[in-house]
Amino acid sequence: MGKDTHRMSDAADRGLLGKAWGSLLGKGPAGLGRDLRDYARWRMTRRDDVVGAPAPHPLSNLELNLQEIQQLPETLSSRPILVYAEATTRCNLHCFMCRLSFPETTRQVREHMTLETFSRIEPLLEPGSRLSLFGLGEPLMNPNFVEMLRIAKGRGAFVGLNSNAMLLTERVARAMVELEQDLLVISFSGGTRETYERVITGANYDRVLDQLRRLNELKAAALSTRDSALSTPIERVKPVLQLQFTAMRDNIAELPQAVRLAIDLRCAGLVAMPLTVVDASIADQSLLSPDLQPRIERAFKEAREVAATADYPFELQLPSGHQLSAVSAQQADPARDSAPNAQHSALSTEHSARICHEPWQTFYVRDDGRVNSCCYSNRIMGDVREQTALEIWNGEMYRRFRARMRSANKPSECQVCHVLRGDDSYDQRIDDEGFYDEL
Repeated sequence: MGKDTHRMSDAADRGLLGKAWGSLLGKGPAGLGRDLRDYARWRMTRRDDVVGAPAPHPLSNLELNLQEIQQLPETLSSRPILVYAEATTRCNLHCFMCRLSFPETTRQVREHMTLETFSRIEPLLEPGSRLSLFGLGEPLMNPNFVEMLRIAKGRGAFVGLNSNAMLLTERVARAMVELEQDLLVISFSGGTRETYERVITGANYDRVLDQLRRLNELKAAALSTRDSALSTPIERVKPVLQLQFTAMRDNIAELPQAVRLAIDLRCAGLVAMPLTVVDASIADQSLLSPDLQPRIERAFKEAREVAATADYPFELQLPSGHQLSAVSAQQADPARDSAPNAQHSALSTEHSARICHEPWQTFYVRDDGRVNSCCYSNRIMGDVREQTALEIWNGEMYRRFRARMRSANKPSECQVCHVLRGDDSYDQRIDDEGFYDEL
């Protein structure tokens, strides 16, 4: 194949990886698994079908992982395909629906990840790996953010993160463009200034928009100086922009306006996520209410119509049907009976047939170096300051966790997980370390 053919293949490769990442952010583990499986099948098909393609190379880590996950082994030959490095657990804003706004639902000690701790996950970063520099807090608050980005991109990893963009300074924006950060997801849960600033409490609507427009100017300037045989539209220049819209009662009608804003900002797409009810005080904002269904359907219809007006491929990801299905009053009520045995009894039959792939695909490193089984769990699987990342990945805790996930007797936190359960009500027992059973 010629040079241009290789470049086109690489571009398609990156596009599918970006789609998989966006699906994870918008749809949870199921979306990640589906889109990454599509990506792996596409890669293997491409090797076989392209005329003049070189002999098949050894399976990539992603392809190996997707082969292994069919059997769900306790010990893996593949490494994690998605690594979270929780750059910080601090935040500069106070979004009313965020776990950080409810001290009882999150950790009390909030820190920045140090470069020394970050260096301990470097062996997991390589071409084809995906790194999220994001966890509970605002990653741009970490004074070492740019250096972390430099290290990760230097190792060839695909890097993305969520941000409120209030701290997207000229220095940070230039670094993102120069280092070619792959994806930047902006929390933007409103179509008007009033709603946006009410939901994203403490943010400044005009400042964020100005800084995103400046980022696009820097992307355009970089594009004009790069030697490229292909014409790259600004929405595909790195970092690719995506808006994330947390949908709730008070803002669902503005979803079409948010889509219009995303197009005006030349974002590659918008992900609409249903609100997770992390506390009873915001239960009235849940979309899981029969009276809201006509309003939701209208907003989705209008959002699709606006998305179709984009003069470039714009990806609108809306909540799937099961995410907005009516659930039982017991499941939908965050104030339901918190007795663990009663809760497990009500859900165990349904959960016994469900498998979450996070223990086979995700490695979540907290700000202090301790490793959790996923972004919701507080179960400690190991500590990268005391063991290597790969020792933890196939260590006793992970092996036992995978065995429990395959069984009807899921780990205690998984039995009450709203993602696995299929509704929007976060169970605060997940934040109580005394609730966790032994593996």
